[in-house]
Amino acid sequence: MDKIVSYLKEGFPNLNVEDLELLAQHLTVKTIPQYQTLYRKADASKAFYVIKSGRISLIDEDARPLFTMSAGNILGENDFFRGNSYALTSRAESETTCWEMTSEAFQEVLQARPDIGVQIANEPVVQMVPYLQEKLAQVSALASVSTEVLADMARLFKAQMLLTGDYLYNQGDAAQGLFLVERGQLVRLQGVNVPSGTITPGTLLGVDQLSTDSTYDHSVMAQDQVLYWALSRRDFQRLNTAHPILLRALSRAQDRDLPPLQPPDPHIVELLGQVPTLAPLGRDIWEGMAARSIGRTVEEGATVYRMGDPGNAFFLVLSGEIELTTVSATGVNQELDRVTAGGVFGLESLLQGTPRTKQAAATQDTSLRLVSRDELQKLGQIKPVVTQWLAAGLQTEDTAGGPAAQPIAELGDLSMFNIFTGLTGAELARFPQEFDVATFYPQEHIYQAGDMLDRLYLLQKGSVMLTPNDQTVPHYLQPGSVLDLFALMSQTPCRETASASTDVRLITLPSRALMRLIAEIPRFQSNLWQVANTNAARAAPDPGLRQSPVFPAPSTAEPVNPYRQTPVPAEEMTAYAPPQPTAAKPSSAVPQPQIQAAPFLPMDPFADATGDNQREGMPPLSLGGILRVALILLGIVWLAISLFFFADSPGQWLEVFIP
Repeated sequence: MDKIVSYLKEGFPNLNVEDLELLAQHLTVKTIPQYQTLYRKADASKAFYVIKSGRISLIDEDARPLFTMSAGNILGENDFFRGNSYALTSRAESETTCWEMTSEAFQEVLQARPDIGVQIANEPVVQMVPYLQEKLAQVSALASVSTEVLADMARLFKAQMLLTGDYLYNQGDAAQGLFLVERGQLVRLQGVNVPSGTITPGTLLGVDQLSTDSTYDHSVMAQDQVLYWALSRRDFQRLNTAHPILLRALSRAQDRDLPPLQPPDPHIVELLGQVPTLAPLGRDIWEGMAARSIGRTVEEGATVYRMGDPGNAFFLVLSGEIELTTVSATGVNQELDRVTAGGVFGLESLLQGTPRTKQAAATQDTSLRLVSRDELQKLGQIKPVVTQWLAAGLQTEDTAGGPAAQPIAELGDLSMFNIFTGLTGAELARFPQEFDVATFYPQEHIYQAGDMLDRLYLLQKGSVMLTPNDQTVPHYLQPGSVLDLFALMSQTPCRETASASTDVRLITLPSRALMRLIAEIPRFQSNLWQVANTNAARAAPDPGLRQSPVFPAPSTAEPVNPYRQTPVPAEEMTAYAPPQPTAAKPSSAVPQPQIQAAPFLPMDPFADATGDNQREGMPPLSLGGILRVALILLGIVWLAISLFFFADSPGQWLEVFIP
């Protein structure tokens, strides 16, 4: 046993003694007669071998020995672990005895110690795929996924290690992927490092966040050394492109294997019950909000949110003080209110579904509890009264005579689109009721080359592939992009086909509503043309396609709103401020539609500068004309003098002209 362990240690230095002994226990002895082959080139690699005694040569296609291996050497391990066919033929030069590790025996090793499959080759070996596939099949969130999809998933998972105290992810981070716990123990943390349960091996983490593209509502930390399998977000998107059923299956599942949320703090429950807007909901709802709230500490002078930020959460003050301000018509910050311990702020914009119309900042070190719209919607799945409360709150705006406004929180953060830069909170609030939301699945066309767009497309989630008319290499758009804005603004056919490369969520605005908003919001019109021209310049479009826009570009004069005859109210000050404000008026910096420049012509020094005067009937008198006449006369005089002096007989020369 000691000899085989020492041989294995040379070949697999990453394994400890226990792992090596486990491998040795699953080896079997095999004898190869002299001049017989152990395996041939291109055979399926079903085992690897450790030479106990004798000599084996690795030979090429012409039966020429390349090198000879003796006792202690390992054969075929690289091809075996990678799932490749054998690269060379092995032949015994003398009677040879080997220890053999078959695929079946190695599978038994992996069942007992799966981490050996990771450490033995510094990366997961191909034999881990069936093991991982079986593990994934036991996860409740993947119960409806086919064996083929699970096998493809298993091939993409990568093994990772966490040491004690390391974080797998933190609360508030963007979704990173899926994580399958293999060995060790993790703890779930709620708020500021408040334990809310342990996570055991076999748990699949990140299902809810990846399927909804939301941030983590908790943190996960390792309590000891942890081995886990990770499927990155990018690999998940690639996998879902090939198997769209995967995301649908995850969307129907939550993180069911996670421990329950932290029991609600009675003090927070009592404070929520004292808020007049929340009082009618009842204690069980307050407890649900308290359990799903997130702790946040804000230092003195720090801003909690600004005007124009999405109203996607409300805040409860536990200690400290929050100052609510707005900007007056003269540009001065104006204090509106101060919220102290036990008070709530941010609830109005959350219920109305509008961007923030105030700015909130801490006047001293402040402790808060944040309750997000996402958590309220999850609570509404259990307590329908919460869903009804949210729906009723969203209708508090005056929407009589028109469609109900769609919640801004459901549309996401509009500040990701630079066409809304510089718009005030009141101007932004006019958009949600005009928006439609469209979903496209992988490989589904949004529009095709040659189509005339009848609406504005804003890419909120997913990736869109743009394929040019000439079928050259496509390029991709990411969230925050506006699809073919120049074609829409100039009313020219699209030059590229747009299709979804992942599950895509688009916010659309019909042309009729777009034209109305352009006419009423000059700054919005300016932004559209700036983005359209920028995108057109990047795409290097054919100048022949640039026609006169159906939406006229704004003039350089200061825009005047005929409906606004009074000073701008405080709540309508800029919500999404431009990143680099300038002293010039916004409208003066508006880029005009790009027009192809006229070709350059070199200046003629003898050009007639009075062409316009000639067309008006004036005499053709110019410096250029005078110079040309003078040069002609001088040439004639010089020719006459030359002929006179160089003729054989001046008299004969004169007879030519005077008979």
